[in-house]
Amino acid sequence: MTRGWRQLVVGLTAVLVLPASVDGGGPRQKDVLARAGRRVLQYQAELPHPIATETSVQRARGPFGHLVGVQERRLVSELGWVSAGSLPDLVGVRDVVEVDGQPLHGGERQRLQMLLHGSGPTTPDSVTQLLNEGARYNLAEGSRNFNLPTVALFFLHPDTQDRFKWSRQSPGSAAIWVITFKERAQPTIIHTGDGEPVFSKGEVEIEAATGEVRRTVLTVHIDQLSYTLTTTFGHVTSVDMNLPVRLEEHYVTPSGIIAGEARYDTYRRFDTSARLVQ
Repeated sequence: MTRGWRQLVVGLTAVLVLPASVDGGGPRQKDVLARAGRRVLQYQAELPHPIATETSVQRARGPFGHLVGVQERRLVSELGWVSAGSLPDLVGVRDVVEVDGQPLHGGERQRLQMLLHGSGPTTPDSVTQLLNEGARYNLAEGSRNFNLPTVALFFLHPDTQDRFKWSRQSPGSAAIWVITFKERAQPTIIHTGDGEPVFSKGEVEIEAATGEVRRTVLTVHIDQLSYTLTTTFGHVTSVDMNLPVRLEEHYVTPSGIIAGEARYDTYRRFDTSARLVQ
């Protein structure tokens, strides 16, 4: 399954941008996006504190639906967020603790725990290391390190919105708006391992009155590869926040398909946070 797959990575690149555009009819699109942007700013302050348990399964299938190669991968991970010092400012990172029912041990996990929990320095290299370390257990190893639930959420950051074209698809009177997005600026937030641009597109579901994000769908295409990542958000009472509760991914190449699903529970807080050391 790994032959022909190209590595996709999250870019840690800062940009300068302009305000979002105005949309007419009902609440203005500009206002709804501004509310969503303010909620993302709140996430910036809040997300370095909770950690979730992520339980996921990935299945590899051939182009005609037949199981091939490594048929299934089950992972249990801790998921947390660290500052990348760029946009999107917070990057989700996972510490894989169990692979196909077998717990992981040793110094490698201890190093990841130190970085994830903020007891060690967080640098651009260590963020990339965390992303790649969590990705190496994916089916089609090395193919992607951004199958994380909040990637598209931070496209709504006030300093990121103008990188995209936003288009409301719902009636202006709807309580929850569906808004599509399409990246138009370079360097792109996601790029290949060789630095080639990968333009993102997709949609978000936003509560028009509050800016609360309920769902994000991210799609990227490169060569003959197609990848879709869908995150559902819900209120988590243990930390009193709107957080990812489910992630679905669909990864298609000429040689096969990988479908994955992850669930997030056991959210809890810790007192330290990982911040970037320049």
